[in-house]
Amino acid sequence: MAQKPKAPGGQGRSVAREHLLLAVLCLAVGTALLLASCKMLGGGEAGFAVLAAEGEAPFAALAADEVASVDILLQPGGSKVIEDEGAIAEMVGILQKARTYEQGEPPEGMAGQSVAYTLRMKDGKERVVFSFAGHLSIDGASYRSDSLSGSAMRRFANNALMTGFAEVVFEPGDRPFDVLLTDGIQGVQFGNRFGEVYVLDDPEEAAVFIELLEGIAVKERYATGSAPVRDIYSNYEYTFSVITEDVDFHAQVKSPTFSLYRHGYLMDEATAAALGEAARPHLARIESAFDS
Repeated sequence: MAQKPKAPGGQGRSVAREHLLLAVLCLAVGTALLLASCKMLGGGEAGFAVLAAEGEAPFAALAADEVASVDILLQPGGSKVIEDEGAIAEMVGILQKARTYEQGEPPEGMAGQSVAYTLRMKDGKERVVFSFAGHLSIDGASYRSDSLSGSAMRRFANNALMTGFAEVVFEPGDRPFDVLLTDGIQGVQFGNRFGEVYVLDDPEEAAVFIELLEGIAVKERYATGSAPVRDIYSNYEYTFSVITEDVDFHAQVKSPTFSLYRHGYLMDEATAAALGEAARPHLARIESAFDS
């Protein structure tokens, strides 16, 4: 008696199911290996998101107790050697949060303040980290970086160089820049939230901005670490640094408030508006330089 023929394609479906199971297995193994790698980088299960959406964290595994000292070089600004354990821990915390993306050099012809950290490790090795114009160079290799890490590196360096000035506090009625602008002024640097900067070294143009600064009177002071100061650091609109013969000082502005030497201050609305108008064309130069 003739047997009933089998429906065609049965063997094909079996093979297809085997291929599908194999693909699922490979995907599961690959995902597990990637998550394990992320954990090794210090990101835990969330490390996948860090690598995919936020770039790489080249210093995530760096520990403060591995660093003996740090040489800081600000250009313009000056240099200083940091050996204090607390300061080193703060600096390492900043580097741990730094993110890098694809390799690339900063745009040509861009002026501004750069900062270099030479980390002298306890095992005798050295690591050189250089930040400029939204880029981070690590031991000679340059990468596009996030804006916040470059700003934090420069802010830490400027504060470190201002030892003796960091505890200067201004009270309501004080004119802080009237006190500070006593040395020869060499220029004014403007910065945006992307860590990109422009140095205004034309004496006549700088004088217009300096005159506005000298007219700022403190209306209210906010203590270091207070909510208004944290808000300035997190949501500032632009930064400016005044470069003098002996010391540079750096301020972040979230109109009508600004930070200076880790404290926050409130100025009147009219002065804040005039300051923003004076800064706007120089901030536009930054945007133009990076868009070209």
